[in-house]
Amino acid sequence: SAVYVGLAAGPVLGGLLTHHFGWRSVFIFIAIWSLITSITAILKLPPNSQKSAESNLVKQMDLTGSLLYTLATASLAFGLNEIPNLFAWVMVVVGVVLFTFFILYERHARIPLLKPGLFHHNPNFLFSSLSALLNYGATFAVSFLFSIYLQQVKGYGADVSGIILITAPIMQAVLSPLAGRLSDKNSPFKMASMGMAVCGVALVMLLMVNEQTSLAYIIFSMAVIGSGFAIFSSPNMNAIMSGVPREDSGIAVGFVATMRNMGQLASMAVIGIIMSLNIGDDPITQTSPAEIVLITRLCMAVFIIVSAIGIFTSMQRGGKR
Repeated sequence: SAVYVGLAAGPVLGGLLTHHFGWRSVFIFIAIWSLITSITAILKLPPNSQKSAESNLVKQMDLTGSLLYTLATASLAFGLNEIPNLFAWVMVVVGVVLFTFFILYERHARIPLLKPGLFHHNPNFLFSSLSALLNYGATFAVSFLFSIYLQQVKGYGADVSGIILITAPIMQAVLSPLAGRLSDKNSPFKMASMGMAVCGVALVMLLMVNEQTSLAYIIFSMAVIGSGFAIFSSPNMNAIMSGVPREDSGIAVGFVATMRNMGQLASMAVIGIIMSLNIGDDPITQTSPAEIVLITRLCMAVFIIVSAIGIFTSMQRGGKR
Protein backbone atom coordinates (compact mmCIF):
# COMPACT_ATOMS: atom_id res chain seq x y z
CA SER A 1 0.00 0.00 0.00
CA ALA A 2 2.87 2.37 0.74
CA VAL A 3 4.02 2.07 -2.87
CA TYR A 4 0.59 2.99 -4.18
CA VAL A 5 0.22 5.90 -1.77
CA GLY A 6 3.41 7.25 -3.33
CA LEU A 7 1.98 6.63 -6.80
CA ALA A 8 -1.20 8.44 -5.79
CA ALA A 9 0.73 11.47 -4.55
CA GLY A 10 2.92 11.63 -7.67
CA PRO A 11 0.38 12.85 -10.26
CA VAL A 12 -1.10 15.41 -7.89
CA LEU A 13 2.22 16.87 -6.75
CA GLY A 14 3.63 16.71 -10.28
CA GLY A 15 0.59 18.44 -11.71
CA LEU A 16 0.56 21.17 -9.08
CA LEU A 17 4.30 21.83 -9.41
CA THR A 18 4.15 21.91 -13.21
CA HIS A 19 1.10 24.17 -13.26
CA HIS A 20 2.44 26.73 -10.77
CA PHE A 21 6.26 26.53 -11.10
CA GLY A 22 7.02 24.85 -14.44
CA TRP A 23 8.14 21.30 -15.29
CA ARG A 24 11.70 21.85 -14.00
CA SER A 25 10.34 22.20 -10.47
CA VAL A 26 9.36 18.51 -10.53
CA PHE A 27 13.00 17.43 -10.84
CA ILE A 28 14.12 19.93 -8.20
CA PHE A 29 11.50 18.54 -5.81
CA ILE A 30 12.59 14.95 -6.53
CA ALA A 31 16.23 15.82 -5.88
CA ILE A 32 15.42 17.49 -2.55
CA TRP A 33 13.06 14.70 -1.46
CA SER A 34 15.61 12.02 -2.41
CA LEU A 35 18.27 13.79 -0.34
CA ILE A 36 15.92 13.96 2.67
CA THR A 37 15.02 10.28 2.27
CA SER A 38 18.68 9.24 2.03
CA ILE A 39 19.66 11.19 5.14
CA THR A 40 16.70 9.74 7.04
CA ALA A 41 17.64 6.20 6.01
CA ILE A 42 21.26 6.68 7.10
CA LEU A 43 20.25 8.10 10.47
CA LYS A 44 17.29 5.86 11.30
CA LEU A 45 17.90 2.43 9.76
CA PRO A 46 19.70 0.01 12.11
CA PRO A 47 23.33 -0.79 11.28
CA ASN A 48 24.31 -4.24 10.03
CA SER A 49 25.58 -6.26 12.99
CA GLN A 50 26.84 -9.12 10.84
CA LYS A 51 29.98 -7.40 9.58
CA SER A 52 31.94 -10.62 9.08
CA ALA A 53 29.15 -12.12 6.97
CA GLU A 54 28.95 -8.88 5.00
CA SER A 55 32.71 -8.99 4.40
CA ASN A 56 32.53 -12.56 3.10
CA LEU A 57 29.60 -11.63 0.87
CA VAL A 58 31.61 -8.85 -0.76
CA LYS A 59 34.55 -11.20 -1.35
CA GLN A 60 32.31 -13.85 -2.91
CA MET A 61 30.23 -11.43 -4.96
CA ASP A 62 29.59 -12.41 -8.58
CA LEU A 63 31.33 -9.40 -10.13
CA THR A 64 31.33 -10.74 -13.70
CA GLY A 65 27.63 -11.59 -13.53
CA SER A 66 26.85 -8.22 -11.96
CA LEU A 67 28.71 -6.40 -14.75
CA LEU A 68 26.94 -8.37 -17.50
CA TYR A 69 23.58 -7.82 -15.84
CA THR A 70 24.17 -4.08 -15.39
CA LEU A 71 25.30 -3.60 -18.98
CA ALA A 72 22.37 -5.65 -20.30
CA THR A 73 19.71 -3.76 -18.36
CA ALA A 74 21.34 -0.39 -19.09
CA SER A 75 21.42 -1.16 -22.84
CA LEU A 76 17.79 -2.27 -22.82
CA ALA A 77 16.71 0.74 -20.78
CA PHE A 78 18.50 3.20 -23.08
CA GLY A 79 17.29 1.47 -26.23
CA LEU A 80 13.65 1.25 -25.18
CA ASN A 81 13.67 4.91 -24.13
CA GLU A 82 15.09 6.10 -27.47
CA ILE A 83 13.05 3.93 -29.87
CA PRO A 84 12.36 4.31 -32.84
CA ASN A 85 15.86 5.67 -33.59
CA LEU A 86 18.12 3.17 -35.39
CA PHE A 87 20.78 3.36 -32.66
CA ALA A 88 18.08 2.56 -30.11
CA TRP A 89 17.29 -0.71 -31.88
CA VAL A 90 21.00 -1.52 -31.90
CA MET A 91 21.14 -0.97 -28.15
CA VAL A 92 18.10 -3.22 -27.63
CA VAL A 93 19.81 -5.99 -29.60
CA VAL A 94 23.01 -5.46 -27.60
CA GLY A 95 21.00 -5.67 -24.39
CA VAL A 96 19.35 -8.95 -25.43
CA VAL A 97 22.72 -10.45 -26.41
CA LEU A 98 24.32 -9.37 -23.13
CA PHE A 99 21.40 -10.76 -21.16
CA THR A 100 21.81 -14.08 -23.00
CA PHE A 101 25.50 -14.14 -22.08
CA PHE A 102 24.53 -13.34 -18.51
CA ILE A 103 22.15 -16.33 -18.31
CA LEU A 104 24.77 -18.64 -19.84
CA TYR A 105 27.44 -17.42 -17.44
CA GLU A 106 25.19 -17.77 -14.40
CA ARG A 107 24.65 -21.46 -15.16
CA HIS A 108 28.30 -22.12 -14.28
CA ALA A 109 29.03 -19.38 -11.75
CA ARG A 110 30.15 -20.58 -8.29
CA ILE A 111 27.88 -18.14 -6.45
CA PRO A 112 25.45 -16.94 -9.15
CA LEU A 113 23.69 -13.61 -9.04
CA LEU A 114 20.62 -15.32 -10.52
CA LYS A 115 20.02 -19.04 -10.23
CA PRO A 116 18.77 -20.43 -13.58
CA GLY A 117 17.35 -23.35 -11.60
CA LEU A 118 14.63 -21.00 -10.36
CA PHE A 119 13.23 -21.09 -13.90
CA HIS A 120 14.03 -24.69 -14.82
CA HIS A 121 12.56 -26.29 -11.70
CA ASN A 122 9.95 -23.68 -10.81
CA PRO A 123 7.68 -22.85 -13.78
CA ASN A 124 5.42 -20.84 -11.47
CA PHE A 125 8.29 -18.41 -10.85
CA LEU A 126 8.95 -18.14 -14.59
CA PHE A 127 5.33 -17.48 -15.52
CA SER A 128 4.77 -15.15 -12.56
CA SER A 129 7.79 -13.06 -13.59
CA LEU A 130 6.59 -12.95 -17.20
CA SER A 131 3.13 -11.96 -15.99
CA ALA A 132 4.61 -9.05 -14.03
CA LEU A 133 6.60 -7.95 -17.09
CA LEU A 134 3.56 -8.07 -19.36
CA ASN A 135 1.10 -6.50 -16.93
CA TYR A 136 3.37 -3.53 -16.27
CA GLY A 137 4.01 -3.32 -20.00
CA ALA A 138 0.27 -3.15 -20.65
CA THR A 139 -0.72 -0.69 -17.91
CA PHE A 140 2.17 1.48 -16.72
CA ALA A 141 2.04 4.16 -19.43
CA VAL A 142 -1.75 4.55 -19.35
CA SER A 143 -1.57 7.41 -16.83
CA PHE A 144 1.09 9.21 -18.88
CA LEU A 145 -0.94 8.82 -22.06
CA PHE A 146 -4.15 10.07 -20.46
CA SER A 147 -2.41 13.02 -18.86
CA ILE A 148 -1.77 14.14 -22.44
CA TYR A 149 -5.33 13.28 -23.47
CA LEU A 150 -6.86 15.23 -20.58
CA GLN A 151 -4.77 18.31 -21.30
CA GLN A 152 -4.76 18.34 -25.12
CA VAL A 153 -8.21 16.94 -25.85
CA LYS A 154 -10.31 17.85 -22.80
CA GLY A 155 -8.51 21.11 -22.02
CA TYR A 156 -7.70 20.52 -18.34
CA GLY A 157 -4.58 21.92 -16.72
CA ALA A 158 -1.74 19.78 -15.43
CA ASP A 159 -2.94 20.21 -11.84
CA VAL A 160 -6.51 19.06 -12.53
CA SER A 161 -5.29 16.20 -14.74
CA GLY A 162 -3.10 14.98 -11.87
CA ILE A 163 -6.07 14.96 -9.52
CA ILE A 164 -8.16 13.00 -12.04
CA LEU A 165 -5.44 10.41 -12.59
CA ILE A 166 -5.10 9.79 -8.85
CA THR A 167 -8.09 7.44 -9.13
CA ALA A 168 -6.12 4.35 -10.19
CA PRO A 169 -3.38 4.45 -7.51
CA ILE A 170 -5.98 5.20 -4.82
CA MET A 171 -7.85 2.02 -5.78
CA GLN A 172 -4.53 0.14 -5.71
CA ALA A 173 -3.66 1.46 -2.25
CA VAL A 174 -7.11 0.58 -0.86
CA LEU A 175 -7.52 -2.86 -2.43
CA SER A 176 -3.96 -4.26 -2.40
CA PRO A 177 -3.98 -5.23 1.33
CA LEU A 178 -7.34 -6.94 0.89
CA ALA A 179 -6.15 -8.78 -2.22
CA GLY A 180 -3.03 -9.90 -0.36
CA ARG A 181 -5.09 -11.31 2.52
CA LEU A 182 -7.45 -13.09 0.14
CA SER A 183 -4.52 -14.65 -1.73
CA ASP A 184 -3.32 -16.15 1.57
CA LYS A 185 -6.58 -18.09 1.78
CA ASN A 186 -7.25 -18.72 -1.92
CA SER A 187 -5.18 -19.55 -4.99
CA PRO A 188 -2.90 -16.55 -5.70
CA PHE A 189 -2.48 -17.85 -9.27
CA LYS A 190 -6.19 -17.55 -10.01
CA MET A 191 -6.45 -14.16 -8.29
CA ALA A 192 -3.52 -12.74 -10.24
CA SER A 193 -5.01 -14.00 -13.51
CA MET A 194 -8.35 -12.43 -12.57
CA GLY A 195 -6.60 -9.14 -11.84
CA MET A 196 -4.96 -9.14 -15.26
CA ALA A 197 -8.34 -9.86 -16.85
CA VAL A 198 -9.86 -6.84 -15.06
CA CYS A 199 -6.97 -4.69 -16.35
CA GLY A 200 -7.72 -6.00 -19.84
CA VAL A 201 -11.38 -4.96 -19.50
CA ALA A 202 -10.28 -1.47 -18.46
CA LEU A 203 -7.98 -1.20 -21.47
CA VAL A 204 -10.87 -2.15 -23.77
CA MET A 205 -12.95 0.57 -22.11
CA LEU A 206 -10.19 3.12 -22.69
CA LEU A 207 -9.93 2.01 -26.32
CA MET A 208 -13.39 3.51 -26.84
CA VAL A 209 -12.50 7.09 -25.86
CA ASN A 210 -13.01 9.98 -28.25
CA GLU A 211 -13.19 13.76 -28.09
CA GLN A 212 -16.68 13.65 -26.53
CA THR A 213 -15.96 11.00 -23.86
CA SER A 214 -17.24 12.14 -20.46
CA LEU A 215 -14.95 12.75 -17.52
CA ALA A 216 -17.00 10.28 -15.45
CA TYR A 217 -16.22 7.53 -17.97
CA ILE A 218 -12.48 8.28 -17.76
CA ILE A 219 -12.51 8.26 -13.96
CA PHE A 220 -14.49 5.01 -13.84
CA SER A 221 -12.08 3.37 -16.32
CA MET A 222 -9.12 4.46 -14.19
CA ALA A 223 -10.82 3.00 -11.12
CA VAL A 224 -11.29 -0.32 -12.95
CA ILE A 225 -7.65 -0.51 -14.06
CA GLY A 226 -6.47 0.40 -10.55
CA SER A 227 -8.69 -2.31 -9.07
CA GLY A 228 -7.40 -4.88 -11.55
CA PHE A 229 -3.81 -4.03 -10.80
CA ALA A 230 -4.44 -4.32 -7.05
CA ILE A 231 -6.01 -7.75 -7.54
CA PHE A 232 -2.98 -8.77 -9.63
CA SER A 233 0.06 -7.34 -7.86
CA SER A 234 -0.18 -8.64 -4.28
CA PRO A 235 -1.32 -12.17 -5.23
CA ASN A 236 1.30 -12.37 -7.97
CA MET A 237 4.08 -11.53 -5.51
CA ASN A 238 2.54 -13.98 -3.06
CA ALA A 239 2.63 -16.67 -5.76
CA ILE A 240 6.28 -15.92 -6.48
CA MET A 241 7.49 -15.91 -2.89
CA SER A 242 5.50 -18.96 -1.83
CA GLY A 243 7.30 -21.13 -4.39
CA VAL A 244 10.86 -19.86 -3.84
CA PRO A 245 13.23 -21.28 -1.18
CA ARG A 246 13.89 -18.85 1.66
CA GLU A 247 17.57 -18.51 0.76
CA ASP A 248 16.60 -17.41 -2.77
CA SER A 249 13.96 -14.87 -1.74
CA GLY A 250 16.30 -11.89 -2.27
CA ILE A 251 17.17 -13.09 -5.78
CA ALA A 252 13.48 -13.56 -6.59
CA VAL A 253 12.47 -10.09 -5.38
CA GLY A 254 15.32 -8.47 -7.27
CA PHE A 255 14.47 -10.27 -10.51
CA VAL A 256 10.78 -9.40 -10.28
CA ALA A 257 11.76 -5.76 -9.70
CA THR A 258 13.79 -5.93 -12.91
CA MET A 259 10.80 -7.38 -14.78
CA ARG A 260 8.67 -4.55 -13.42
CA ASN A 261 11.14 -1.89 -14.59
CA MET A 262 11.55 -3.50 -18.02
CA GLY A 263 7.76 -3.62 -18.38
CA GLN A 264 7.51 0.06 -17.50
CA LEU A 265 10.19 0.95 -20.05
CA ALA A 266 8.50 -1.14 -22.74
CA SER A 267 5.15 0.49 -21.99
CA MET A 268 6.60 3.96 -22.46
CA ALA A 269 8.42 2.77 -25.59
CA VAL A 270 5.08 1.78 -27.17
CA ILE A 271 3.82 5.33 -26.74
CA GLY A 272 7.09 6.78 -28.03
CA ILE A 273 7.00 4.65 -31.19
CA ILE A 274 3.35 5.34 -31.98
CA MET A 275 3.73 9.07 -31.36
CA SER A 276 6.83 9.22 -33.52
CA LEU A 277 5.09 7.41 -36.37
CA ASN A 278 2.04 9.68 -36.22
CA ILE A 279 3.34 13.16 -35.39
CA GLY A 280 7.11 12.87 -35.90
CA ASP A 281 9.01 15.67 -34.21
CA ASP A 282 6.05 18.03 -33.93
CA PRO A 283 5.48 19.43 -30.42
CA ILE A 284 2.71 17.64 -28.58
CA THR A 285 1.12 21.01 -27.78
CA GLN A 286 0.58 21.59 -31.51
CA THR A 287 -1.05 18.21 -32.10
CA SER A 288 -4.78 18.26 -32.85
CA PRO A 289 -7.28 16.55 -30.52
CA ALA A 290 -8.20 14.10 -33.29
CA GLU A 291 -4.56 13.00 -33.60
CA ILE A 292 -4.27 12.59 -29.82
CA VAL A 293 -7.38 10.40 -29.80
CA LEU A 294 -5.95 8.29 -32.64
CA ILE A 295 -2.65 7.85 -30.80
CA THR A 296 -4.51 6.95 -27.61
CA ARG A 297 -6.55 4.29 -29.38
CA LEU A 298 -3.54 2.80 -31.14
CA CYS A 299 -1.66 2.57 -27.84
CA MET A 300 -4.65 0.97 -26.14
CA ALA A 301 -4.88 -1.61 -28.95
CA VAL A 302 -1.23 -2.60 -28.42
CA PHE A 303 -1.69 -2.70 -24.64
CA ILE A 304 -4.74 -4.95 -25.03
CA ILE A 305 -2.67 -7.43 -27.05
CA VAL A 306 0.10 -7.37 -24.43
CA SER A 307 -2.48 -7.82 -21.68
CA ALA A 308 -4.02 -10.81 -23.48
CA ILE A 309 -0.59 -12.46 -23.70
CA GLY A 310 -0.08 -11.71 -20.01
CA ILE A 311 -3.39 -13.32 -19.09
CA PHE A 312 -2.35 -16.42 -21.05
CA THR A 313 1.03 -16.69 -19.28
CA SER A 314 -0.60 -16.11 -15.91
CA MET A 315 -3.06 -18.93 -16.51
CA GLN A 316 -0.21 -21.36 -17.23
CA ARG A 317 0.65 -21.40 -13.56
CA GLY A 318 -0.58 -24.14 -11.26
CA GLY A 319 -0.39 -25.20 -7.67
CA LYS A 320 -2.63 -25.04 -4.67
CA ARG A 321 -2.38 -23.06 -1.49
